[in-house]
Amino acid sequence: MQLEDYADGGWLFLVECKACGRQSRLEPNDILKRYPVAEHGMRLEDIESHLLCRDCRRRQARLEAVPRLPKQAFVGGMI
Repeated sequence: MQLEDYADGGWLFLVECKACGRQSRLEPNDILKRYPVAEHGMRLEDIESHLLCRDCRRRQARLEAVPRLPKQAFVGGMI
């Protein structure tokens, strides 16, 4: 999926630095606003090299898209 596909509000990005292990959450709209590179059909793997870690100041991030609301299996039964 492209980054624009995640901007509908149903997704959240989990970011982890491969160097120091710092973890954070990012909104897809924040990434699209902050990085103009992300507007032209880029995927998650393409934007990872542009993210800078706040602790160790390295550009070794790993992005993972997760749904904002967990999908619930069908709950029901026969009476």
